[in-house]
Amino acid sequence: MSRMAGWLSLLLLFGAMPIQAQVLERVPREDVREFVESDTQDPPLDLRERHLTLELLESELGRWALERYRTLREAGELDPRIRLMEATEGDEEQFYVRNVEESQSGDPVYDLLDFRLVRVGSGLDTGGRVEIWVQREELHPDRVSEDILDEILQGLVDETSTASLDSGRGAVEIIRDLFGEQPMADGTGTLKILIADIQDGWTEEGDEPFIAGFFDAVHLLPPSQFEESNQADMLFINSRPGIYRPSTGQVGTSLHTMAHELQHLIHATYGALSVFQNEGQSELAELLTGFPARSMSFLNSASEVRGDVGGLQRWFYRFRTQQRSTVLYDYQRAQLFHAWLEEQVGPEIAGSLTRSDQTLDRAYQEVLQGSGKSLPDLIHDFYVAAYGIHPDGSAGSPFTRPQLSQVNVFSPGVVYDASVQPWVQNRREMLYYGGALYTQWFGIRDLDLSIEPENGIRHTLISRRVGESGYEFHPATNGQWNLPDDGTIYEEVVLISVNTAPIRSEPERDESRTFLYSGEWTPSTLMAERLVYHAEPDGFVPVPEDPLFALATRISPAMDGSVRYVRFSVNTRESAILGEGTFRLHLREATPSSQQPSILIPGSSIASRRVEVGDLAIGENYLGVDASQWELQEDEEYFVSLELEQDLGGLYLELLLDRGLCSSQDDEGCPEPNDPRYDPPRTYAGLEGSGGTRWGVYQNRNNWVASVTMVGEQETCIPEFPDPPISDDVRLLQNYPNPFAMETTIEVSLPEQVEIRLSVHDLLGREVQVLSQGVLPSGVHRIPFDGQGLASGIYFYRLILPGDVKTRRMTLVQ
Repeated sequence: MSRMAGWLSLLLLFGAMPIQAQVLERVPREDVREFVESDTQDPPLDLRERHLTLELLESELGRWALERYRTLREAGELDPRIRLMEATEGDEEQFYVRNVEESQSGDPVYDLLDFRLVRVGSGLDTGGRVEIWVQREELHPDRVSEDILDEILQGLVDETSTASLDSGRGAVEIIRDLFGEQPMADGTGTLKILIADIQDGWTEEGDEPFIAGFFDAVHLLPPSQFEESNQADMLFINSRPGIYRPSTGQVGTSLHTMAHELQHLIHATYGALSVFQNEGQSELAELLTGFPARSMSFLNSASEVRGDVGGLQRWFYRFRTQQRSTVLYDYQRAQLFHAWLEEQVGPEIAGSLTRSDQTLDRAYQEVLQGSGKSLPDLIHDFYVAAYGIHPDGSAGSPFTRPQLSQVNVFSPGVVYDASVQPWVQNRREMLYYGGALYTQWFGIRDLDLSIEPENGIRHTLISRRVGESGYEFHPATNGQWNLPDDGTIYEEVVLISVNTAPIRSEPERDESRTFLYSGEWTPSTLMAERLVYHAEPDGFVPVPEDPLFALATRISPAMDGSVRYVRFSVNTRESAILGEGTFRLHLREATPSSQQPSILIPGSSIASRRVEVGDLAIGENYLGVDASQWELQEDEEYFVSLELEQDLGGLYLELLLDRGLCSSQDDEGCPEPNDPRYDPPRTYAGLEGSGGTRWGVYQNRNNWVASVTMVGEQETCIPEFPDPPISDDVRLLQNYPNPFAMETTIEVSLPEQVEIRLSVHDLLGREVQVLSQGVLPSGVHRIPFDGQGLASGIYFYRLILPGDVKTRRMTLVQ
């Protein structure tokens, strides 16, 4: 692995024997800034992969090629290139490959490259055969090796993982059987996989994105129609970095890319679906052949879930082909929704969507016939299931696909903390078609909730009692929900609101519905606490990398309670997660060091949970744990650690660290000496030695970018809350949550239309930010404030009205 200037040395603090120093490679500061400045509700995504198939299918050339291919096929004028003799292994041939780096919009460039046929798979029940061709220059033990080619052929033709629909069959046969026929451009039905070093501008040192693989529709045409056509059912797979990465030695098969692109190839035979549906089917093809699911981080972004993302043309079917920073959210949504469709109708019927001659709503309605479910039912139940529960209230994960067992929403769009606010009045929310809103009440004893009905929006209210894992469903009567005050403390009550139907026959831009709700509830003694000690990310450490195999951080709970989930960050570049294997997340005792008893190091394990590499994603990761086992006591010290359990091949994970105490206290932004976040040391590296695990700290006492959320009861004085706003009174309400980390919400209640100015100021009175300025209509207005980049401390927010000024105080805790 390459190293950059400014490395951080890892020193063993308590081991009896010295070990070789371990170094931490610094992430380039511009990359860190991109990670840090991302919206905290929108975890950072991998921006390095370019989805070329999406671009080609949406391009003028791609649309023309598909339309021309179908026209020629229907007219019987394809003039297939049926060979008299099939190619055999070792044969060589030239094929055209798109040079992405040199191509311009409307002016594609194709290189004629030399390939060798290296593997042939036949005997598939679904007909045709599979040929693997490799660019001659890429056939090398350190590039595309014989072992890798054997693995690829085995996965395509012979067997898939135990997570697939049928592990005794290869991916090609499963996908052909479920999704449909290939185009048969050359008349044989042979699937050609071309592995080449695609010229996409990617280098390990640069910022250009890479292309894992693609399907190019021009190759379905005869050369008489497009001169550079190969006229074959063909998929292109990038050898570098798809199969191998030169500097790291990491290798892979890219089988999941082949499964994904094969569905695109099959869909070209039929070709009616929208981009969202076409990509969703390719994502489903990956799941059904056993490949890992995507991280569903879009569920923790309220704007993504409700559809308030700008440029809302047909939001539910939105696919941001030109926005690499957000299109991965669309991939996540498409994968999860099509996985839910498969849960409802089965893999055969879900696969048949690829063959539909309908699109958008009509295509889904077609495959739902006979299932007993309508499309509004499917959309509503999808968002209930995405919260991690069965829409019918039954226990267990709502997704039977093992790759999706951890799907859950960790950041509801609106959260009411009973210790901060005991009522809400006439709050209006807007949802776009296919969007949802998760509204959560935390730590309440009862709830009286009323919702102004709106046709097309469906609401479901669920609750979970303290210490329980199951949810109860609560029916409504004429838009009224009532949870009685019978002594029950609800850890959470969740309202799931879904816009399930378009207003017009085809959903259009800015099509949305609103609903209005009011409620009152009684506070309890239940509190949530986030145990976090790190500062902003500044570097990463690879785990595992001999001898380092674990990271641990010390937590100091201020109340009795139990852990609900652990959150930590993985570096945002595409190579931050590689290989296969498992980790284990531990809650450990804090044990005095035998060398320095005043210093605590990780001790015996109290509880743990297994973590598959497939459960992890770049950006923020939320790992839920069994609260009944992960119990904490006030004023006790514990460690939470992520430790290597089994490396099944090429395992590599980049975990983020903060700046620590820095090399010099003169550096800007360095913490003061004896900062309780760093002294005594909180973050340890687990090192393997001859005598077992040894725990060491970093030279600058860098902290692992991780946190723990716990819940417990604590007797506190319940503050006096203001009454709900009345119609003839202007109110500036207390922000919630408060104290807050990064984001909070300020509500303003106005009896009539009025000009206002809402601003935030520091303790010296300096204006930090203007949140709203201009004329607002009457009603309750919810205005967000993002404190990212500001120092912890007390701030004031000021509402200026004609002839009046109102001010309140809030506390930012980073």
